[in-house]
Amino acid sequence: ANDGGALIKPEALAAALRGNILRATGGCAASVGIGPNRLLARLATARAKPDGCVSLLGCEPAALFAPLGIRELPGVGRERASKLESIG
Repeated sequence: ANDGGALIKPEALAAALRGNILRATGGCAASVGIGPNRLLARLATARAKPDGCVSLLGCEPAALFAPLGIRELPGVGRERASKLESIG
């Protein structure tokens, strides 16, 4: 909430954050992902690169994950992907 008690929209907060980073660093761009949980926010950030903002609020998680390869999921490296692929 801001000083007036009104809620700030996540997209507006992300835009302000990106602007602050740009000014504070003298031109360094930042990508922001917005999601209802950490995993979806990380996926949104990957989609926002470079220098963008993507919100996955209100999206159906199953529809987001279905087209992804196993390695595109945060925290899934080569070894874990291999194990998951072996079990189908």
